[in-house]
Amino acid sequence: MNPEWRIVAVVSTPVLSNSVRDVCDAEPSYYRSRKLPSRCESLSHWELMVNYAQGELSGAASAGILLRILRTMAAARVVDLEVSCD
Repeated sequence: MNPEWRIVAVVSTPVLSNSVRDVCDAEPSYYRSRKLPSRCESLSHWELMVNYAQGELSGAASAGILLRILRTMAAARVVDLEVSCD
């Protein structure tokens, strides 16, 4: 089965926390993360990806689990991204 990686969220965490990377590295067939450039000195921003290869329901469940874990362990907050339509 070929992986089907989808971006599910961007989260922010305290800058010294590596919990996002640690959680994703613990289950590399399900989760991936990428640290995004940030101008903020106190927060890191992470792009989260989930493998949807096993179907929509499984992928959505994995995304929910990942976000709950990160909110609990890393004090992660989902970042609202506003796209300008100008």
